[in-house]
Amino acid sequence: MRILYIAPSPANSMGRIRTQNIIRAMQQLGHDVTLVSFVYNDYDVIALERCKSYIADIRWVKQPKWKSLLNCFLGLLLPIPLRVSYCRSKKMSDTIERCLCEKEYDLIYIKRLRMAQYAYLGKRKGIFTIVDITDSLTKYYERIRKKEHGINKILAIEEYYKHRIYEPRICKQNAPVVICSEDDKNYLLDLAPELKNVIHVMNNSIEIDFWRSVNVTISAIGRRNRLTFLGVMDYAPNIIAAKYLITQVMPLLPEQYKLEIIGANCTEELLHYESERVHFTGYVEDMRAALRNNDIFICPILAGSGVKNKILQASLVGLPIISTTLGIEGIHKDILRYVFVADEAKLIAENVLYINQLTEKKLKERILGQQEVIIRNNDNVLALRKCFKELGFCYE
Repeated sequence: MRILYIAPSPANSMGRIRTQNIIRAMQQLGHDVTLVSFVYNDYDVIALERCKSYIADIRWVKQPKWKSLLNCFLGLLLPIPLRVSYCRSKKMSDTIERCLCEKEYDLIYIKRLRMAQYAYLGKRKGIFTIVDITDSLTKYYERIRKKEHGINKILAIEEYYKHRIYEPRICKQNAPVVICSEDDKNYLLDLAPELKNVIHVMNNSIEIDFWRSVNVTISAIGRRNRLTFLGVMDYAPNIIAAKYLITQVMPLLPEQYKLEIIGANCTEELLHYESERVHFTGYVEDMRAALRNNDIFICPILAGSGVKNKILQASLVGLPIISTTLGIEGIHKDILRYVFVADEAKLIAENVLYINQLTEKKLKERILGQQEVIIRNNDNVLALRKCFKELGFCYE
């Protein structure tokens, strides 16, 4: 098939890894993909240049941030979420129109709820269109508003009430809709039961062969002192998790335990926590190598929605994982047999100490179990093929 993939930002291996994984899976299944994306700065342009290694046809729309912010300011008085206003652009509409005139497409795949405003362009031409909302933003803001403070809390409350109305309406209007987990699907069905036959699940997925460590290396008992967490560090759930890990968990652990936080866009607020025991690495070219340089992955997610790609990555790289219940939400329930689940700082710290005393054999069994769950349920190509079959695109 010829597929026009419309995204709010370039694919990358951090915050936009679902787009990267889906497009690569599309191409592995023999599809011809054209990517249309916004770019807001030079870093986005560089990210799109990297995409050329696996996407032949790329179009971008330069959108100055001041213009997007102006759209948001004007949208404050409208019953439309700010995320949607942020992505409003005549240039984007015109670019999509040009693509549709230049080439005949079999499918339009729109990434994220905020880009659903462009779905009509393909539908009026009779082109099958899928909107991948990824996760429920109503659910996301319902949780975030309880954790934020000040202006961020006010904005989260405003976005929650707008999404509560907007998200179900847009899903119904732009069916079929794809989402990343049964948990997020069920949340939306509780809000709007009429969406039952509209929403289809495609698990967050990962390139198994690229990420998987076949030979898992485990440090000796008593020497598993290197802890890590990763994520785009200007994203609210990651900021909240990092602060919790630094201020609530680390003080409960002996001095020999060090924490490395990996990920781009670290805020000034977080950088104030840099110390002998806490280090912010920032963006890294090779996430696999950065993760393997540590002993234990901790995922203390306290807010947000959707499936956490960081869990998939840490599992396949070969790290034992300690996570809150929310951190493993949306992943197949079998993961509970292998991940160490703890929802309190004291229990997280106790699990760190416990892992450090486990025999290599027992710890390796847990790690290999994690890997098996992810391989079985979150493989790139298998997830896309399964979803496409459900939507009527058949494969032999």
